[in-house]
Amino acid sequence: MNLFWAHLLPERRGIPVLMYHKVEECSSDSLTVSVAAFKSQLAWLKDKGYSTISAQTFVEFLNGRKKRAELPRQPVLITFDDGYDSTLIHAAPAMNALGFQAILFATSSYIETGKSDRTHYMSVEELKIWQEQGHEIALHSHAHPNYRQIANTEIMEDLRENQAWFKAKGIQILPVLAYPYGARPQERARNADLKASLKKSGLVAAFRIGNRIPTWASFEKNSLDAYEVPRIDIRGDDTLASFAIKLKKGRLRPFQ
Repeated sequence: MNLFWAHLLPERRGIPVLMYHKVEECSSDSLTVSVAAFKSQLAWLKDKGYSTISAQTFVEFLNGRKKRAELPRQPVLITFDDGYDSTLIHAAPAMNALGFQAILFATSSYIETGKSDRTHYMSVEELKIWQEQGHEIALHSHAHPNYRQIANTEIMEDLRENQAWFKAKGIQILPVLAYPYGARPQERARNADLKASLKKSGLVAAFRIGNRIPTWASFEKNSLDAYEVPRIDIRGDDTLASFAIKLKKGRLRPFQ
């Protein structure tokens, strides 16, 4: 991996929000981090003094209900998208061993209802085990559409289905969303209208990708948009060196 441009980027001090998808024995694509790499990344975080915080704590700090003094010295938020069973099989034990926690943004139509004909997503029972182990669950859409390509009314209907599914299954969720594909409407007016609808529906925050770090300054100045919280994409081809750069700078290239 070429890290040439990374030295041009300034360090960003704040709360890195890491985005993962799958953790498998071997990395087969950019969405899949190997178990060995994931464990190395967690060990690096522990060694450098990072402590995970819950998404609940992150949102309370974002909304001014918690003070910086109530947070760990070096907080980090770990997130997973979609609901792959490897999140419970491989990622959870590695995090649990170090006292780390994470939030899963789950796509409800992907979740299996039983053990047969599995397509590598968690079952309802496994989602509950994930929560019992101290981890959180929130929204990632029902059908995983691209929110940039559908009307706001369709987006809100998809989210209502997402919420209703969890309620029907007896699963408590945080009122927080991770946009599918990180996509939101590009038109300013439509984007603003969507955010207003999200807020009206009771959602208190939404996460995208962005490869930026929410800085302490953005929290202090109240300039971080609660419905545009950036996350750092942790990929299958990340080395420990590139992971370390992302934790300090958010990205590897100036125009990423």
